[in-house]
Amino acid sequence: MKKLFLLPLVAMFGLVGCGNNGGGSGGGGGKKDVAISLTSQSLLGYTTENVVYDTQYKTNTVEGVEFAYQQIGAYGSGMQFRNKLADEGNGTKSNLYNTKSLPGTVQSLELTWNSGKKVFDNSNALKITFDTVATFDGANKEVQMLSTTADVLSYTITTNGLFSFVKVEIDDAFTFSMYWDSIVINVHK
Repeated sequence: MKKLFLLPLVAMFGLVGCGNNGGGSGGGGGKKDVAISLTSQSLLGYTTENVVYDTQYKTNTVEGVEFAYQQIGAYGSGMQFRNKLADEGNGTKSNLYNTKSLPGTVQSLELTWNSGKKVFDNSNALKITFDTVATFDGANKEVQMLSTTADVLSYTITTNGLFSFVKVEIDDAFTFSMYWDSIVINVHK
């Protein structure tokens, strides 16, 4: 597994996008970048009614891409991730992934913590897997671990731009809740 170094965006240049890489509307058929924003509203359908955790997978389409998710709740503080692997009969942990290929390749993920929840130093709290297949068992998959840092709300994970599937899951050993306002997948077409 590849260990991820953190790039706190608070002290950097702002959120990192994937750029346009030459193209555009006036350039004769250039490629267009897409940002798929997963939030408690777009993924879970949260409005003012709580969305309770479910041990079964559910699916929802966000910006034309189907995502499966499990054990993610919404109670007014973003998407709440938790680990319930130790629960008898429950044995699940928060995770989400796209079930069909993205409309291009993943350039980066931008994760934003809910500002109303305290962030602590947590090593290897979130596991992000990039792959070319939806089963996430490809020979060339890339796995990165995200560690949170106290009081840092924004994180960016970059990849080599070869993958069209991404899975975000709470690590098996992490036992606290996580509160994400958004997980943005930057895709290059």
